[in-house]
Amino acid sequence: MKNEMKSEMVTEMQTETRAAMKQELRRQMLAARKAISPEDRGRWSAEIVRRLASLPSGEAANIIFAYMPIGKEADITGIFPILWERGQQVAVPVCLPDQPGIMKAALLLPEMLSAMEPGMMHIPEPPDKKYLDPVEIDLVLAPGVAFDKRGGRIGYGAGYYDRLLPAMRKNVPVIGVCYDMQVVEDTYADVCDMAMTSLCTEKNFYDCNKYFRWIKTDFDK
Repeated sequence: MKNEMKSEMVTEMQTETRAAMKQELRRQMLAARKAISPEDRGRWSAEIVRRLASLPSGEAANIIFAYMPIGKEADITGIFPILWERGQQVAVPVCLPDQPGIMKAALLLPEMLSAMEPGMMHIPEPPDKKYLDPVEIDLVLAPGVAFDKRGGRIGYGAGYYDRLLPAMRKNVPVIGVCYDMQVVEDTYADVCDMAMTSLCTEKNFYDCNKYFRWIKTDFDK
């Protein structure tokens, strides 16, 4: 009994330590990203868009769940016209103000791009919202604060993607989009953090499938 209690205490301490390290990594990475110059952000974002546009998985997808960048996140809006030209559909996140931690995928049409409205956390949203069933999504382009090559991801801490991704088909590619400086050795991901299948930066494309697809959650039972 004493050994079991000691083991539980050690596990709890380890969990608390990792959570603290995760929070510190988030703080450091947000500060580093904030310091990126507009010139570097523009150049790096353009290279990321070029890489994303050339991915076979991107060309095969019908509905791509992308994002509208905020702050110094990589700006991937340059890929939207490319996708529309191919006949593909683009969806973007809409965070629900009356349901903390919950977001939906809303269809984004070309004519909406110039009429976006600020939503939760000032994230631009389509003016007319047509929500999609998550199982319709064929590819995800996910922003984040930090990533690791095993597919670990740190967001802003509200768990929006961690709740939405399990509702999608399990074979859907989930590409973490970031600058190469955001790729770290360990994100201290836990069982609640959904993993990326790959990462796309301005310098590299990292295949995370050789490590694991999903971090195990209750949704896998």
